[in-house]
Amino acid sequence: MSFDWKNYVILADELRTLQCKGGTEARLRASVSRGYYGIFHLTRQRLAAEGLKFGGGTEVHQEVAQALRTSGDPARFALGREIGRLRGYRNMADYEDEIQDMAIVEGESLRIHEGILRQLGVTLGRNGK
Repeated sequence: MSFDWKNYVILADELRTLQCKGGTEARLRASVSRGYYGIFHLTRQRLAAEGLKFGGGTEVHQEVAQALRTSGDPARFALGREIGRLRGYRNMADYEDEIQDMAIVEGESLRIHEGILRQLGVTLGRNGK
């Protein structure tokens, strides 16, 4: 059974309000990171279903965004730009020791998730269905 990447997006949303011993910043960083990976894989799967092929290494993140930005479709160009922004936030959350206002980064990340999900036509239920 293959993993349903929507569940990472659902987890990202749940992490926003979860009370944990790791603190608020840890929760928000994890939310940004998991949300990106969920959105990225949902987008990659959609493109693969349309016949696009991608490598399996770390370059696949850039390949997906590039395929969208060079498609000639303005909506896909915008989607590629938003995936790139989301990846930037994920990199910040995963690698930067200090982030000025993590709540703003996480809120912007969530706004982008919601827009991409709408564009992909993906809906999220409470149980990931």
